Order: sequence, then C-alpha cells, then structure tokens
Amino acid sequence: MVGRAAAPDAEVPSGLARVTVPAQRCLVITTDGSIAGVQRAWAGVWAEWPTGGPRALIADVEHWRMGPAGQPVSADIYLGVRG
Repeated sequence: MVGRAAAPDAEVPSGLARVTVPAQRCLVITTDGSIAGVQRAWAGVWAEWPTGGPRALIADVEHWRMGPAGQPVSADIYLGVRG
C-alpha cells in the first residue's frame, strides 16, 4: 500500500482506502533513499531474522523524504517489534 499521513477526520477520496497503522514499538533503519539502498536494508532484515525474530509482524512502514526536485533523499523503515 502506498499512502500518506492524513487527519483522522479527513475525507477519503473515492477509490482510495484509509489504513490505520497501530501504535507499536519499532526498530528504525535509515537508508539513503535510493531504491537499491531500501532493498539492501530489507535484505538485511530478512537475512538477520529469516523466521521473524523480534518482529511483531503487525505493520512495517517506510517513510520516504523527498528533496526539492521531487527525488527521494532518504527513507526510514519502521519495523514493528515485540515487547
């Protein structure tokens, strides 16, 4: 799912869906924002915890920051973790 933050009472345009990410503890992995950098980060997660490890497996979120030219400059991966 691709989305953006919205106020809880914001109208959802026709054809789109509202998704609520539950509050949870997260491990944050910061990348350079390149597709290859994000892929490497995810590959590292899967290599480190092939069976889930400490992950809560409820919701993971990528937060991309865009530069003035509309290109990604960094991305954080929020991994939900137990406990």
